[in-house]
Amino acid sequence: MELNSTQNNEPKFAQLIIQEFVQKKSHWTIVGVTIAAVVMLFVVWWYVREMKVDAPFVSQPQIKSEAREDAAIGNSVDEIDLGNVDLEFQSVDQDLNSL
Repeated sequence: MELNSTQNNEPKFAQLIIQEFVQKKSHWTIVGVTIAAVVMLFVVWWYVREMKVDAPFVSQPQIKSEAREDAAIGNSVDEIDLGNVDLEFQSVDQDLNSL
């Protein structure tokens, strides 16, 4: 009789051990996946940071920038349309002469 009772208990005992192992395994699987995800995020962040290329800073000489500004001002002055200034001042001159 004793043999029969231990044989009946073995499947339940084995089931409990398997369930406990599966629960522990899933717990460690979640922990492992989380750690792997954090490591991968760190690696991707580092890789992206290293891939960022800073453009070299090239300063232009001060003389050339001043020459460009002078040329731009000269062009804008040349584009101003003054019209016929002598014709406009003729009437003013006549009024002054009549005084």
